[in-house]
Amino acid sequence: ARCVAASNDAVAAAYFARNSEVATAVAAVGASAGAAAELALRSVAAAGQGHVLDSARECPSARSGKLDSYLALASKLERVDVFYDALGGIVGYQLEALQQIRAAASLHRLDLGAHEGEGAGEGVGSGGSEGDGSFTRYHEPEGVDLAAPDGAALRSALAGLRALPRMAEVYPLGGAGDRLGLRDEATGEPLPVALLPYAGRSLLEGLVRDLGAREWLYYKLFGEQHTTPVAVMTSDAKGNSRRVTELCEEAGWFGRGRASFRLFEQPMVPVVSAGDGAWMVSGPLKMVMKPGGHGVIWKLASDAGVFDWLMGEEGRKAALVRQISNPMAGVRTTLLSLAGLGFEGDKPFGFASCDRAVGAAEGVNVCVERYDAATGTYSYGISNVEYTEFEKLGITDTADAEGKSKFHANTNVLYIDLAAVSRAARGGLAGGAFPGMIINLKKDIAYYDEISRAEVARKGGRLECTMQNVADFLAEDSPGGQLQAGERGSMGPFVVFNKRRFVTSSAKKQRKEGDANLHQTPDGSFLDLQRNVFEMLRGAGVALPEERSADDFLARGPAASVLIHPAMGPLWEVTRQKIRNGAISEGAELRLEVVEADIDGLRLDGSLLVNARRVMGATASGGGGGGEGDEG
Repeated sequence: ARCVAASNDAVAAAYFARNSEVATAVAAVGASAGAAAELALRSVAAAGQGHVLDSARECPSARSGKLDSYLALASKLERVDVFYDALGGIVGYQLEALQQIRAAASLHRLDLGAHEGEGAGEGVGSGGSEGDGSFTRYHEPEGVDLAAPDGAALRSALAGLRALPRMAEVYPLGGAGDRLGLRDEATGEPLPVALLPYAGRSLLEGLVRDLGAREWLYYKLFGEQHTTPVAVMTSDAKGNSRRVTELCEEAGWFGRGRASFRLFEQPMVPVVSAGDGAWMVSGPLKMVMKPGGHGVIWKLASDAGVFDWLMGEEGRKAALVRQISNPMAGVRTTLLSLAGLGFEGDKPFGFASCDRAVGAAEGVNVCVERYDAATGTYSYGISNVEYTEFEKLGITDTADAEGKSKFHANTNVLYIDLAAVSRAARGGLAGGAFPGMIINLKKDIAYYDEISRAEVARKGGRLECTMQNVADFLAEDSPGGQLQAGERGSMGPFVVFNKRRFVTSSAKKQRKEGDANLHQTPDGSFLDLQRNVFEMLRGAGVALPEERSADDFLARGPAASVLIHPAMGPLWEVTRQKIRNGAISEGAELRLEVVEADIDGLRLDGSLLVNARRVMGATASGGGGGGEGDEG
C-alpha cells in the first residue's frame, strides 16, 4: 500500500515522468529485490531528493542497464525506511529534518522572567505555555551527592552490589574514531573508538574489566559467581561492526563467553545540507551517510530483540549504560551507587552527573516540571537538555556560589529500568521511540566526491536522537499537586552527583601537536586516571610525589605511573586494605595486575610490575564469573 502511495505521490510521479530511465530501473529493482526496496527508492523522489537518483547518469553500470548500484542504494535506504516507520519512513525522516532546520533558522530568545510564586533564580527556564494554561518549566536538578561525607555513597554502593545478579550492561560504541586519528597501521583504514589503546588495553576491554571487578567483589562478599550480559550497539560506519566483532573474538570474548554478549547495529542515515536540506551525494547513486546517533539505541534494541533477551532469557530487571569514550565511570562508587539507588527505588531511569563549567559545550541535567491544564496534573523527572537548546528553552547558564554552573553535566552514564525503557521504545513517535530529536548543522561534513573527484567539506548534519532524553517519557505524576524546591527529586527519573573525575574524563579527540589543552583527549583522561589513583593511595597512607601540572605532565609524563587492576577494589575502601603505607618515589612505576594482595610499607624507587596469568581465575569455555581467559 505504501508503495502504491509513493507511486501516486505528486512529487514522485512528476519526477519519474521526467526520468523514464530511472523509473524503469526502480521498477526493475522492485521485481528483483521486492516491494520494500522499490518503495525505498520511490520515497527518495517523494521526499524531494530526486538528485540522488539523477546521479545514476554518472554511473557506468546504471547506464548499461545493470541494477547493482540501484540495489546497493535500495538496500541502505530500505533499512532507513523501516527503522523510521513511526515518523513515516524516509519521507518522514526528511520532513522532520526540514522542520528542525526551519526551527533553528527562526530561533528567537524567549522572554523568561521568574515565574509567579517562585524565588529569584529558582525557576530557571520554560519551554513556554500552551493556550490552555499547560506549561513546561526547567529547574536545577535535585539528587544524592556521592561526594558528601554522610555515608550515602557506600550505602547505595552496597545496594548496587546486591542488585548485580539482576543487572545488565549496555554499551553504545558509536562510529569510527575520526577525531582521535585512529588508523589501521597496515591498511590506513579508520578504526572505531573501542579499539583506542588506553592504559595498556583497548577502551572496550577496560569497560569489561570494570564490570568483572564488580562481579569479583560480589563473589568475594556473597560467594556466588555471576556473568552479567552485555549488549553492544555498533554501527556500519567505516567497518565499526566488523572491527568490534574481531576485537571481541581475538580477546576470546574477554573470558566471558560469546553467549553473554549481544551485538546489534544502528542504521546509517542520510546527511542533509545546512543550506537547503538536500541530501549530500558522494558519487553515482551514493549518499553521504552517518550513524543515526546514540538515541536510536532504544528502538533498535527493541526491534533487534535485545530487551527480550535481557529480561527474558537473562532474567534482568535493569542495566547500566556507559559510553565507550569515558573510561572513568568505574571509579569509586559511581556505578554501584547509581545501580543501587535506581534498583532499590524502583526508578525508571537515572543519571550520573558532575560539576560543569559555565558555558561548556555539554548537555546538562535538569528537573522538568510539566503541568497539564486539561487534567490538572503536575509531573516531574530529571532529564537532559543539550547545550545547543538552551536559548530555545530559555535556560540561562549561570554560576553557583563556587563559580561552577548551576546545571550539572549530563555524562551519559545512565541507569535504565529495562521494562520501562522498552515500553517507551515501543510507544511510537509519541511514546519515546525517537527521543530528543535534533539536527546539528554547525559542523563541516568532509567526504570525497567521486563525481568531481575532489575532497569536499560542507556544512550539514543528520537527524539524530539523544538516548538520555527517553527520560522525558518516563516522568512521574505528582499525586499531591505542584512540588516545591527540595521535593522534586523524589519523582520519576533521578540523578546522582559526584566529583567530575570520578564520573567522566573522556578520550574523544586527538590532542594537536603543541596544544596544551587536554580536555576530552586521551592524555587528559590518563592524567585524571593517575590523579584518582594518587588520591586513593594517599588515603591509604602511601607517600607520593607532588602531582604535576598539565604542562609538566605533557613535557615529562606523570610524577609516578601507577596502574592497579580494578578488581583490587573496585571500591577504594577495599583497595586500601590491600595496599597501604610506604612511599612511591618520583618517576617510579607500579603495576598490579592482580586482585588479591597484602602490601604494607612498600618503598618503591624504580619499577615493580606484578602480572598474573589468570587475574580472576581460569574460565570454562562458556565463560562465567568475570574471568579474563587463559592469559588474564
